[in-house]
Amino acid sequence: MTDRYPSIRSHDEAFSQKFLHDSLQIELGDNGRYQVKGTGSISFQLVCNNTLTLGKVLLVPGLKKNLISVSALEDKGMRIAFMKGKILMWPKRLQH
Repeated sequence: MTDRYPSIRSHDEAFSQKFLHDSLQIELGDNGRYQVKGTGSISFQLVCNNTLTLGKVLLVPGLKKNLISVSALEDKGMRIAFMKGKILMWPKRLQH
């Protein structure tokens, strides 16, 4: 997939924008194919009181977990680290 999606959600209550689809399908690492019901954007409140908004998020009902693509986030200019069971993210270029 050339245009990567940063996140896949199983529920739609977090979407601030949503566009319905009925013809998209994705294949995950278990070789299972899943129907995409929509795309949109979601926002997260960060501990530093900033808001992070992810666009091109896929709505895939039936998934047991929400998924996020680390490589897609890195392509969008984020740095990612995993520490003590948490994911840390920050922009590659910090503005001063």
